Amino acid sequence: MTKRGKWALGTGPTTKSQEHYGFLVSFVSLWLRFQSSQFPVFLLFYCFEMNTMSVRVRFAPSPTGHLHIGGARTALFNWLFARQSGGTFVLRIEDTDQQRSDEEMVQGILEGLTWLGLDWDEGPFFQSERLDLHRAVCQRLLETGWAYRDFSARNEGPDSHRAFRDLSSIEMEECLKGGDPFAIRFKVPEDQTIQFEDLVFGPTTVETNNLEDFVILRSDGYPTYHLSVVADDLEMGITHVIRGADHLSNTGKHVLLYQALDEVVPTYAHLPLILGPDKKRLSKRHGATSVTEYRDHVLLSEAVRNYIALLGWSSGDDSEIFSSDELIKKFNISRISKANAVFDYTKLEWMNKRYISSSPAETLEAGVREQLQKSGLWRSELEEDARPWFLSVIDLLKTRVQALPDFAVYGKAFFTDDFSYDEAAAAKYLKAEQRPILTEALTELRDRYERLPDFTLEKTEEVLREVANKYELKAGQFIGAVRVACTGRAQAPGIFDVLVTLGQTNVLARLDRLIQYVE
Repeated sequence: MTKRGKWALGTGPTTKSQEHYGFLVSFVSLWLRFQSSQFPVFLLFYCFEMNTMSVRVRFAPSPTGHLHIGGARTALFNWLFARQSGGTFVLRIEDTDQQRSDEEMVQGILEGLTWLGLDWDEGPFFQSERLDLHRAVCQRLLETGWAYRDFSARNEGPDSHRAFRDLSSIEMEECLKGGDPFAIRFKVPEDQTIQFEDLVFGPTTVETNNLEDFVILRSDGYPTYHLSVVADDLEMGITHVIRGADHLSNTGKHVLLYQALDEVVPTYAHLPLILGPDKKRLSKRHGATSVTEYRDHVLLSEAVRNYIALLGWSSGDDSEIFSSDELIKKFNISRISKANAVFDYTKLEWMNKRYISSSPAETLEAGVREQLQKSGLWRSELEEDARPWFLSVIDLLKTRVQALPDFAVYGKAFFTDDFSYDEAAAAKYLKAEQRPILTEALTELRDRYERLPDFTLEKTEEVLREVANKYELKAGQFIGAVRVACTGRAQAPGIFDVLVTLGQTNVLARLDRLIQYVE
């Protein structure tokens, strides 16, 4: 039984008749979908296969760099596919590059995945701890004639290894006696066409005459990517390989390895590249170099995850905002575009704002608290007796901010009396020629607010408009002055919401302060 077959075994007490009936229902359903649309025929059989097997996918980053947006999207699509199908999401760290692998990068990868909410079911497994498996697979290929030892030196020309391709056993023994170092190469068959179905790019062919005999085990005894990835995917029972399109050129080699080992080839899906706004490949010049930098920029993980999901995939309608459950339900590999995606940080900020404005205050509470702590505005009572008020402030401000740090900037006046008046706001609403009449109006407003038995939205607005009319002040101009008094800014949430949230005592004190300022 192959590894694929082993992992595909079910665990429930299902009878043969039940299995056959379930398969028939699945196939008929998929056939009807095919008949009523332009659904590609190979995807029809792929969907039927997925309905009758246990899906196992993996994310296998190399810790030679940060978890960037492209890697995060690959992880997300694998995670979504596993969660939708009831399958298994495996995390494997491909750290066989001993010189470039970095433990700090490993931690960054784990932190980034955790922050995005991409929990793995198995792992993390480390490829460097699996070298015996890789070497055993290599030995199997040697024994079956699919690989050979290459004793050629690097300076003997690009095709010098072919001299060792078909050595007799006696000739090979002589070479081994010499004690010279050797690599092991896969023997690519000549004049053959490799065919495989890619769930994104469709039917794909590779001519073996365009492939060289590639190294699978280096002279230092370490496996190359081609050997280790196939050996690990086989041993882990990976059924679907979802990875970046930059690996598409490797897939022909991997299919050959599976065939040489007489194993079932997994189903492949290669994801298009992600480009920057300049249509060049996404890099650090386009902004953050790692997922954790977006975390440090205090974007919401839900917004980042949602945005990444839309890089090269669409739900089939105009929807753009999805919860995790909605993403899992709607995700379909057939809706991944072949075209390269374009990363737009402005769109990500917009999505982050949408998430903040629609999130319950309790969801934002911890992040806002952290920002207030960094700004020296936090008070312990805000998580005790004053917590309901704190949550009401978050609800008031959340539709106005772009990111979590803005709560400490635009909301400063709610948490301290120590704030200054914005110069532009003061110049606009506290003009010198209007200050005498403004002083009188503010003084009367302050006195009438003090006498209000109920400091409500309706009463505060009614009194303010009456005072503005009495002193022949434009309501907008007078409201602007009161807004400066209470927040120090020209822009803020609705002024009457601000007044009620600050409370009668605080509003009176701030009006007193502004009256002294304009006198």
